[in-house]
Amino acid sequence: MNKIENITYLNNYTIKVLFDDGFSKELDFLKLIEFKGIAEQLRNIEYFKQVKILRNGRSFGWDNTYDCCADWARKL
Repeated sequence: MNKIENITYLNNYTIKVLFDDGFSKELDFLKLIEFKGIAEQLRNIEYFKQVKILRNGRSFGWDNTYDCCADWARKL
């Protein structure tokens, strides 16, 4: 089971996810999602920067209920 230990905004629409086993991954959301529907709010970079760890490290996301599973992030 993958668990997120830390998440950091880097630049533009890129975040760095650190997993509890020390593995880390940079995720560029410009390449991963379309900013439509519930994700449209993420287009606002100041809002995007508010990413946080959810569900005891099992996911990360934003207050608008857009979230991403730790397993999904690890497999990319």
